Amino acid sequence: MADDEEYEEVVEYYTEETVYEEVPGETITEIYETTTTKTISDYEQSQPSKPGLAQPEAAKPAERKKVIRKKVDSSKFMTPYIAHSRKMQDLFSINKYKENYEKGKGQPSTSTTDTPELRRIKKVQDQLSEVKYRMDGDIAKTICHVDEKAKDIEHAKKVSQQVSKVLYKQNWEDNKDKYLLPPDAPELVHAIKNTALFSKKLYTEEWDADKSLFYPYHDSPELRRVAQAQKALSDVSELQSAPFVVCNRAPQIPSSGQFIAVLSNRLNAIIAEEEYI
Repeated sequence: MADDEEYEEVVEYYTEETVYEEVPGETITEIYETTTTKTISDYEQSQPSKPGLAQPEAAKPAERKKVIRKKVDSSKFMTPYIAHSRKMQDLFSINKYKENYEKGKGQPSTSTTDTPELRRIKKVQDQLSEVKYRMDGDIAKTICHVDEKAKDIEHAKKVSQQVSKVLYKQNWEDNKDKYLLPPDAPELVHAIKNTALFSKKLYTEEWDADKSLFYPYHDSPELRRVAQAQKALSDVSELQSAPFVVCNRAPQIPSSGQFIAVLSNRLNAIIAEEEYI
């Protein structure tokens, strides 16, 4: 029965302060360290503490003794030696030894189908199984294609966007303002103005519009040129200037050579008149 008894040793550290008051306003304090050891078993719950160090008190006639007991944190006094001692106590403690046994007492025994060797063989079979291999691949393939994160799909999308003519034009329309001058830029306005000043088309248009202001309408160079051309090509004036023979018969029409000679004479006269003007 004595071997089955469980007990536990608890070590507590305390400090005691002894205060002597002799004269009002003067206090003498003495500090003592006390170690208390408790043993708890099935039959004994506690034992009275005994001071580790006891020093005789000085006998003084008129003094009052005051003892203050404070509990001290044992972690502040932890040293490698004390830590090693506690570790060895846990290793050689019967309570710690029986703890795992008491925890596993109500559990069933280990099955022979769950040995480490059988688990290793089962794991190797799963790795070499073609069905499991394809199953994992199909699952991964489905996941990649569902969320459209597969590398080949991403690459194909990127290439199609780069080759797309619509996206190319859209990007150009979005970014062309960065490379082209705005329509009201000073440089562009100045260039357009210079082009208009040196343009022959605009110069002739303005001259044709203002030409009637400097020449009278009935005596403009254009009208005189048209009138002279009409006069030169007129058959009436040509027939009037041509020689005719008066006789009883029908009038004689000049030949083509005579007509050409008369026409050339009239044109030379018109050209000479224009040069004189």
